[in-house]
Amino acid sequence: MARRIGDPVAVALGAGAGETAGVLGEHGAVKVLASDASEFADFLVVPKVDALQAAVEAVSPAAVLVVSSAEGKEIAARLALRIGSGIITDATDLEAGEEGPV
Repeated sequence: MARRIGDPVAVALGAGAGETAGVLGEHGAVKVLASDASEFADFLVVPKVDALQAAVEAVSPAAVLVVSSAEGKEIAARLALRIGSGIITDATDLEAGEEGPV
């Protein structure tokens, strides 16, 4: 889905992030930002939001896609608030319009 609006950049957080980064690359991620820092092992969302905010600031993506789980929705909502963006949950598809990503 991400490739349709640009070059996919993935973020892998937590134990095994390095191994996950390799798999994400095999599945089309052009760049993978990974961290296996211990704070990602806990069930706290703030460190994950911090990491995604740093990723957004580093790569200026057209969109941020987050897994559709309870935790993912909380992370997406907090991230949207921090970066001044809108949020769409439970999306199953996306496409770029004539003037770029919509």
